[in-house]
Amino acid sequence: MKTLTTITLVIGFAASLLSHAGEPPGPSLEGSSLDRAKREAIIAAANQAVQKHMKGDQQERKGTEIEKEFWGEAIARLKPLRVRDDRVNVIIILKEDETTEECLYVSNPISSYSPGTDKRFLLFEKLTQPGDRAFGSIYRCKLRKTPDGAADRSQLLPSETNRTSSAAGPRR
Repeated sequence: MKTLTTITLVIGFAASLLSHAGEPPGPSLEGSSLDRAKREAIIAAANQAVQKHMKGDQQERKGTEIEKEFWGEAIARLKPLRVRDDRVNVIIILKEDETTEECLYVSNPISSYSPGTDKRFLLFEKLTQPGDRAFGSIYRCKLRKTPDGAADRSQLLPSETNRTSSAAGPRR
């Protein structure tokens, strides 16, 4: 009887492993299962990561890519491919193919950029729920990529570039 139970458990465990074989790391973006605590933790970690990124030495930065050491546990747990600064907002890239990136997007209220409105976003779905107590919002998104592999920022409309008027002088 004990042997039969052990065999059943081993077969069940093996079936479970095989059913997840080949799946990419990170959470599935379909019907995201981020509960309130996870959403709030990811938003807090993203805000800290972008602050550390912006305060770091500009000469040592890798463009908009936020270094892994700044991610925090909540983001690292997602096993992202990359994390990028998007005008003080944060893009957490979880999956990609030749033409798109599937991401979590954290919108920071101090950013003047309104995400999800330009043509590079193929999908932009709010995950933040009423009652969430985080400084910012989190979205599930899909971004168009350019041939060089970077997210396509060329698809921005002129009104979305956040340029200041010439009367105001250059933005610093």
